[in-house]
Amino acid sequence: MKIKILNSESCSWNQDKVENYSILIKGYYWINDTYYEGNEGASTIIEILTKKNINQIKDLLLGSFSGHYAFIIRGPLFALAVVDKVRSIPIFFTSTTNQITFSNSADLLRDELVESNFDYNSLNLFKMTGYCLGNQTLFENINQLKSGQFIFFEKADRKIFLKSYYRYFNFSEKITDRQILTEKLHEVTQKTFQKMIHSFRDRQVMVPLSGGYDSRLILAILKESGYKNFKAYTYGIKNLWEVKRAKYIAKFLNVDCVFIEFHPSKTRKIFKKQIRKKYFKYAGGLSSTPHLPDFYAILKMKSLGIINDNSIFVNGQSGDFISGGHLPEILKKDDRDNYKIEELIDNIISKHFSLWSNLKTKKNRSIIIEQLSRFFDSVGVEYLNKERFAMLHELFEFEERQSKFVVNGQRVYEFFGYNWRLPLWSDELIEFWENVPWSLKYNQNLYLDYLRKMNFSCVFSNITLPPQYSYFPPWSFVLRVIFKIFSHFSNRDISHFYNKYLKYHMAYGHSYPQESYFDYLKDSQFHRNPISYGSQEYIKELDSKILSENNQNFF
Repeated sequence: MKIKILNSESCSWNQDKVENYSILIKGYYWINDTYYEGNEGASTIIEILTKKNINQIKDLLLGSFSGHYAFIIRGPLFALAVVDKVRSIPIFFTSTTNQITFSNSADLLRDELVESNFDYNSLNLFKMTGYCLGNQTLFENINQLKSGQFIFFEKADRKIFLKSYYRYFNFSEKITDRQILTEKLHEVTQKTFQKMIHSFRDRQVMVPLSGGYDSRLILAILKESGYKNFKAYTYGIKNLWEVKRAKYIAKFLNVDCVFIEFHPSKTRKIFKKQIRKKYFKYAGGLSSTPHLPDFYAILKMKSLGIINDNSIFVNGQSGDFISGGHLPEILKKDDRDNYKIEELIDNIISKHFSLWSNLKTKKNRSIIIEQLSRFFDSVGVEYLNKERFAMLHELFEFEERQSKFVVNGQRVYEFFGYNWRLPLWSDELIEFWENVPWSLKYNQNLYLDYLRKMNFSCVFSNITLPPQYSYFPPWSFVLRVIFKIFSHFSNRDISHFYNKYLKYHMAYGHSYPQESYFDYLKDSQFHRNPISYGSQEYIKELDSKILSENNQNFF
């Protein structure tokens, strides 16, 4: 059985050869507390991981490696492919009777295959979530590694081992002492940022600033650390509260902040351009809807010469999730401590499978339930109390939406040739938060108290920020009054009317691809947000001919 590695040059991975081993690698990482970038640590990786069995590799990946990375090793007797705990850099693979092929590009694998058929179940679920589940992609014979996984192939016995070396849950007893947890959180936060700042090597740092807690934390700590070479940027519609708050915080900290104003009519024209289509092909990986707002912002800043060629982008993804901000309300509704798996599944379907409400058919729901049941069977849960309900709810989002969609947002920086960092997804913070009980994580309770207590750069306590509000175009006032009246006398929530008629003109109007408002109105009542249309456009651009030939009505 042959081992083949396909390297897409557009992905900018580093290649190296150490004795009889070749390695393809990308990222920044620490091996036993020594920092490396790209292929700097190639020989160390090979030395540590070669001539080891499956269990040894699993233990070494957990014990010796940290950071955000992916690598593929091919030796005389084996092949090994690894992604980090959050799948920040994806790896794809195919296997046949005679060959296993690894690649950093799903599209390159697709081009290599004699046959590449859509997986229509995966395609349908992609429309509902914006990403593919499990190891699947949108094509039947192309797979991906999930977060915290590796694949090991031994030539001698022709066996392929797909293993998880890390999963985001911990069934052991957790610390409940708030003071101890706060001290520990401060310790790991300091360590995370010290390591990250050391990794900058004096390069320019760009911080996307929304004014929320996470990006504010990054900017505040950079300011306190004394690091000089950084600036913030914010983007969106001019009167958006996030933009006003971001500008206020940057001014308060005396930090340069670039504002990229979005004009929906202009961004929709850019959406039709070849560079955006090229970006979608690069970033989607046949498994995830690409991010648009950052694409528009960086495209503009690059054209203005604002960003240095060796700049590093540092964003706040995903502090809200990992600190408990996505825990479901059902945990607080009553005092019972015993749940059914069906309640967990219903909650996840409601939260994560809602990009298109008209796709929540009985048939699709049965497919989702089957997939989710297999997912939770792999964990082996005997009963669900509040703690286990919370852990499994977060486990699903960690391994699916966060690692497949949210973290995949780093592709936009790579597309333009820039490096990136994800401090709030550091190994230290992941390990900390998985050991905090749900009651202290709910609504980010512990996290927000910590930020207010530490008050980094004085931007979390005793500061009056511009207020939050929903953005509506000025001309929509009369319409909103009419919608309230309709909502009162009908069985429909007012959000139905906003979805159908107003979202195209609201805060995220710049992310809608339709140039014509009338095109938007054709199915707007069913959509959730611009990602609904982004997932639809991504699929159409993959191969509209194949879709039409198979008469698959997904739109």
